[in-house]
Amino acid sequence: MLMTSNKTLFLVSTFILLAVSLTHAQTIVTGKIVDITTGQALSEIEVASARYDTTAWTNKRGYFQIPCEKGDTLTIYDKSESYQARQIVVPTTSYFMIELKPAGMELVSNKHEQGQLLNGYKRGLWHYYDNGEKTLSVNYDNSAIEFLKEDTTSYAVFVDGEWTYKQLEHYPRYLGSYDEFHAILHYSILFPRDLIRMGVEGTLHLMFEVDTLGKVTNTFIINNLGLNTKKSAIEGLKKVPNLWISAEYGERKVKSRFHIPVSFTYHEGSLKNEKGEIKKLHQNWDKRMDPIKEYVSTPLQEIIFTLIEVRRDVKRSMK
Repeated sequence: MLMTSNKTLFLVSTFILLAVSLTHAQTIVTGKIVDITTGQALSEIEVASARYDTTAWTNKRGYFQIPCEKGDTLTIYDKSESYQARQIVVPTTSYFMIELKPAGMELVSNKHEQGQLLNGYKRGLWHYYDNGEKTLSVNYDNSAIEFLKEDTTSYAVFVDGEWTYKQLEHYPRYLGSYDEFHAILHYSILFPRDLIRMGVEGTLHLMFEVDTLGKVTNTFIINNLGLNTKKSAIEGLKKVPNLWISAEYGERKVKSRFHIPVSFTYHEGSLKNEKGEIKKLHQNWDKRMDPIKEYVSTPLQEIIFTLIEVRRDVKRSMK
């Protein structure tokens, strides 16, 4: 009887030791789940551990505790589907924070811009870059300009009934990256077929105004080269998003004016016209009487189209 009791005691002790060992094998981790855009704590978010088939929910302050091992995968799910589900690997720390993106949100980050899209629309703070430098930050939740790079350029604006140049604190500019603006414009303006057939090259000036609502108006061409170059330049500008920041002079918004030199040229050694020649269409004015100077306007970066080779299968550059 004593032997049986000792055996029973041994089995019970062994069971207790095993239970304690299993308990110690589990790590109870604490986490907090927040909205990635606002940092607000999220309650009633489901957290599941596949290893122990265990589920926990966040409290009103966004906290949860769940048994798991370091390196385990946790599945995070919002039953209301207001936030995107995600999986995370448990870090080496016993406390960590998890950020959830609202449903329909997409994070954008490239060399031109950085921000968040919600159901396809820009939301919150967006940063824009030119030549790798931040030049503009806009808060799309309240339409506020949070940052505008200092610029000492004298901008062409319409003040007191006439066009003049002014240095402005709130100067006009494209609502986005100028690098991207020029890239879109360069892609959208096509090298006219008639220009290729005639073997003509030259430069025109694409002129336009930005009104007080931030929209491009009154587009016209200075030094029209003919041969559909005017149509190609104007149609190309229409394909760029029509979003600009209006100029402000004093406490009022005013119109501004820009011009973009657009050059059509040929690469050295490319196929010329039927006679193997390039006809250089020079600006048809005396340089001392340059008509572009008659217009008060702010120059933007020149767009140069260089046709490397003219052949029948070149479709991208022909119109």
